Amino acid sequence: MKPTSPRPYPLGIYLDITNRQWQLAMEKSLFPIQINKPQWLVLSAMDELGNGCNLTQIADFLAMEISTCSRAISWLNHKKYIERVEDQNDKRAKVLHITKQGNEMLYQLDEAAQEVRKKMLVNITPEQYALFQQVLDAIKTQATEILSQNDPLD
Repeated sequence: MKPTSPRPYPLGIYLDITNRQWQLAMEKSLFPIQINKPQWLVLSAMDELGNGCNLTQIADFLAMEISTCSRAISWLNHKKYIERVEDQNDKRAKVLHITKQGNEMLYQLDEAAQEVRKKMLVNITPEQYALFQQVLDAIKTQATEILSQNDPLD
């Protein structure tokens, strides 16, 4: 994309547009599986965080609103992809566990996502991909640092 004005290159906007297109391509591939993005993200986060995580931990991990996360958890529980279990340390609280069906769904999702990833990255060399990951990691690390400061403009 070539800038048409003297303004600085709008990297943030370009990253956002690219991310949205990536997400739309992924969602299109998931349509036959009948799971939406928040549900997929919550299930994947649970897999990453491990059994015994709770709503707040998942929402924090995903930087997702609690209400969105809660709706996804309710749907996943209804479909029996996860189960709510009494917390051993606090009988009033519930923790979440992925069920066998949930693990099978994760496998299906990973297979579908891998196919889309292959198509999206077909013209990217392994070296370009490795460099891209390094650059994204550096940007994410710096953004995390800025957000952790009391005054992000310092």
